[in-house]
Amino acid sequence: MNSNQDWQLLIKVPDLIQRDFLVNLLGEQQIETMAPDRDVIVSLGGGPNLSLEGYSALFDGYSVLVLRKDFSKAQEVLSVFEKTRAIKSIEITDHMAKFHLSAILSFVLPGVLHGLALYHLVLAVQRKQFKASVQFFFSSFVFIVTSLVILNFLISRIS
Repeated sequence: MNSNQDWQLLIKVPDLIQRDFLVNLLGEQQIETMAPDRDVIVSLGGGPNLSLEGYSALFDGYSVLVLRKDFSKAQEVLSVFEKTRAIKSIEITDHMAKFHLSAILSFVLPGVLHGLALYHLVLAVQRKQFKASVQFFFSSFVFIVTSLVILNFLISRIS
């Protein structure tokens, strides 16, 4: 890239992943880009800086520059990029995993986590995520044992 060329700022994005994705999209359209490296956080330990977001109060984002002659074409690519960035990823909750976790942790916070475990078990069955496995049987065993302990405690308090 020739530094004497006429570069124009297209956008500043908040993290390296978005910057690299946009640079890749622009490259697919044969639009030359310049994205200067910015190290937001200095690693005192000597290891690599793996942060995705800028933590400095003075940090203003990662710049993506394009040649002035390609600016209008780059803005079209940027509009596609903005639409894909605006789409929120659909999170698929693994209710069986949450059932296992809630059942095992019912030792720590009985009652509340029993209810949460049942909630996730019902949702797992409804959403066809239910899997009979060793983990399920172990979690169910812990769930039943802790439920019986709570029931026994409540009965002894009532009588």
